[in-house]
Formats: sequence, C-alpha cells, structure tokens
Amino acid sequence: MAFLACPAKMYGPDGTSEEISLGNNALENNADYFDEGMCDKFTIEVQGIGRIRKVRIGHDDEGTMSGWFLEKLLIQRRPRDGTKTEDNFFFVNRWFARSEDDGKIVRELFPTDEFGRPLKGL
Repeated sequence: MAFLACPAKMYGPDGTSEEISLGNNALENNADYFDEGMCDKFTIEVQGIGRIRKVRIGHDDEGTMSGWFLEKLLIQRRPRDGTKTEDNFFFVNRWFARSEDDGKIVRELFPTDEFGRPLKGL
C-alpha cells in the first residue's frame, strides 16, 4: 500500500500541528508503508504544541484494499531544551477500513501508558 495518503494531526496544550501527510508524500528509500505485519517509522518535526494530548489519524480510502489495522502508535518527542526523549504511546488495536470493525477510516487517539492503560490528568 505504498501510495495510501495518511493524514495525521497532533494536539497539545500549547497548540495544534499542521496536518502531516504520512504515506505517499513521506516515502523514504522507496519503502512501502502500511503493509501487514510491518512497523512503519516516520521522522517529522512539529513545534509549539507541548505534550501531545491527542492524535487524529486516518487515510483517504483511495485504491483497493486501502484499509489497515493499527496496533499502536509510538511518538517519540524530543523537547527543544534537549532533555530526554519522551515516549508517547497510543494503543489502538482497531481497523481503519470501511469494510472492517466499525467502518471508520479516521480516529482520534488518546495517550496511554506503555501497557495500554489510559493516562489520567492530561
């Protein structure tokens, strides 16, 4: 599914990111993204939103077999001051497909701990 457009947006206490296009505009080294059983890695730069409180992610539903299953999302945030990288986990375990699960192709994700438990007090 190398040519699937996958827009993502991040929300924090200090602002909201621009829409980030993962997939067709982010191909590195001719990689195929969103293939079954694979772990996809993207490097992006987002500034000025603070700690991530929500991620909105989905796909454009173009082409055949455009649906995909997302187990989890890990965003590693490196603060501007150069302090330790912060891991932000989002356990999903849902389909992004019109023909699977609840039919949604866009979802809002909220942070969890590394075991998938929702974080309190964000």
